[in-house]
Amino acid sequence: VMMSARRGTDNTKAPGPSVRDPKDRALPPEPSKTGVSRTTTGSSYTKPPTSQSQGSVWRSTVSNPQQRIQELEAKVEQLEIDLDKERKENADLEAEVQSLRRDNIRLQEESQTAAAQLRKFTEWFFQTIDRQ
Repeated sequence: VMMSARRGTDNTKAPGPSVRDPKDRALPPEPSKTGVSRTTTGSSYTKPPTSQSQGSVWRSTVSNPQQRIQELEAKVEQLEIDLDKERKENADLEAEVQSLRRDNIRLQEESQTAAAQLRKFTEWFFQTIDRQ
């Protein structure tokens, strides 16, 4: 239900085959027409049928426990890399927000100063006209 709310009210998927859910970054490439995708290590995955409101779920078809462990370790490593990237992006965005807040305060102060100067000039201007 939450996924359908993020994709839009018409319950349609995002357009184009190249658009993927950000959570899918650590997963293998899109499955082929047969529903099976091969990774560089040779392990295969099947993508079970899902409704549009569910996220992508990949299940391993590897029967060897050692291969499954290696597969999971590779996934964990990729997720850690993705998490580090997200944390860096978050820190960069936080720094940008702080910079924008400082700029906003400065611009508000400049606006107030300019408004006060304009009031003084307007008063002076009309006093000068009234004297003539």
